[in-house]
Amino acid sequence: MRKEKKQVKNSKKRSRAGMIWYRFRKNKLALIGLIVLIVMAILALIAPLIVSYEKATKQNASLRMKPPSAEHIFGTDPYGRDVFARIIWGARTSLSVGIETVFFSLLMGGTIGAVAGYFGGKVDDILMRFMDILLAIPSLVLALSIVAALGTSLTNLMLALAIARTPQFARVVRASVMPLRDMEYVEAARACGTSTARILLKHIIPNAFGPIVVQTTIQIGNAILNISSLSFVGLGIQPPAPEWGSMLSDVKDYMRQEPLQVLAPGIAIILTVFAFNRIGDGLRDALDPRLKN
Repeated sequence: MRKEKKQVKNSKKRSRAGMIWYRFRKNKLALIGLIVLIVMAILALIAPLIVSYEKATKQNASLRMKPPSAEHIFGTDPYGRDVFARIIWGARTSLSVGIETVFFSLLMGGTIGAVAGYFGGKVDDILMRFMDILLAIPSLVLALSIVAALGTSLTNLMLALAIARTPQFARVVRASVMPLRDMEYVEAARACGTSTARILLKHIIPNAFGPIVVQTTIQIGNAILNISSLSFVGLGIQPPAPEWGSMLSDVKDYMRQEPLQVLAPGIAIILTVFAFNRIGDGLRDALDPRLKN
């Protein structure tokens, strides 16, 4: 009984962020995912201090397909570029493009979902039927079609992936906004003459933050996987920029002779996607009000 009373007192003393962290760290896989992501992010940030960009992009025929050594930890690829350097710089490329892509899709989908959920009626029907049309097309196929139509460039790649992910965010935000639009504090804000934009940004969106954060985290991992897939078929990040998917494409003919050439970028993709997915699951459990007790 004493222990239970102490736990209740301690839980009351914790702030909201403290309670979220307390529940999050109980999920061991989510904690492992967070550690993996932190390591990846640090490597991406300090990439210039670890290895030069030139080593990751400059071709040298005399160094092609060298085995692992002290100078080249993971060996070299068919173009004589250091695989370890390309993994490190590829982390910077994949993480930055993935995060930026999801940010733009969150901005577009969040705006559409918030407007549809708040106003309802015909506005909701028109906006969400358009989102349903986009949602009927697999996101990777939609992104592939857009890139093929607009041309291969970083801007077009980010635009294609952002459009492909907009419907998911629109549905999540709409579902989160609809139960909140008739709450008493929203009605009070309307009665005070508060603008619609201020009600959405200050009163509704902060209270719908949980599902949005979870969806964002999971979608970053999916975006990185899609970026690698498009790069593998030549429609993503263009050479000589280092990217994990294009690295797999470069060595696909040598996978039997030099399996490390395939394993290194493949494991990097798996670990990054795993980290984001596990963090998303951990945040979902931590932010779920039903688990507060």
